[in-house]
Amino acid sequence: KKKEYITKDYIVNYEGTGINNKKFVSSTFFIKDENNKLQGFLCVNKDITEFLEFKNQFEKIETFFSKSANQYKESISTTVSSLAENIIAETIKKNNIPVGRMKKSEKIEIVRELNKKGVFDINGGMSEASAMLQISETTLYRYLKEI
Repeated sequence: KKKEYITKDYIVNYEGTGINNKKFVSSTFFIKDENNKLQGFLCVNKDITEFLEFKNQFEKIETFFSKSANQYKESISTTVSSLAENIIAETIKKNNIPVGRMKKSEKIEIVRELNKKGVFDINGGMSEASAMLQISETTLYRYLKEI
């Protein structure tokens, strides 16, 4: 309708929309005769609907991992005991040794760190820590005396 074929041989990478709002990247090549009279079109359309949906979802996710957000860390719990559980699990995980293979000295170091973090001041923290470290509460009290 715009008669761009008069001054151009082609138009590329323009947005197209199809049935059910499918999105396309479209290009059109104008087929002309020796007198520059339009004889036809060669049109190529690439459906990019799924790509745009992926891009939109990725951009949403990306905002959660931006550099400015990485300086903050938060542990969200529904109960105080699950807060203690999260702290204990995170502390154990940092050690990179399965609890069943830990030596006494490694467990004492974890207890020391949990004590510094105030886990044993939380109601249920002692029993949760002893269960996750696979030791008795009595042993946990002995470890606390050692530090």
